[in-house]
Amino acid sequence: MDKDIYKGLPPILTAKDVAEFLRVGTNQAYEIIHEIGFRYGRTVRCTKNQLINFVEGGGKEHEDDEDLRTQSY
Repeated sequence: MDKDIYKGLPPILTAKDVAEFLRVGTNQAYEIIHEIGFRYGRTVRCTKNQLINFVEGGGKEHEDDEDLRTQSY
């Protein structure tokens, strides 16, 4: 039985969305988004595809992606 676990996810996710999907705390969700996502103003988000790549990659960020914590605006 092939079940798409990502079906109900919106195209752009908040930390709350990530926390609920991964069943982790909000702080952990923010850490994940800081690794894989993007900043918009004072908020951080990630795309559905970024989260899928993170999950399918075993929870490791891609080497060529820059960590948001190292970016300055």
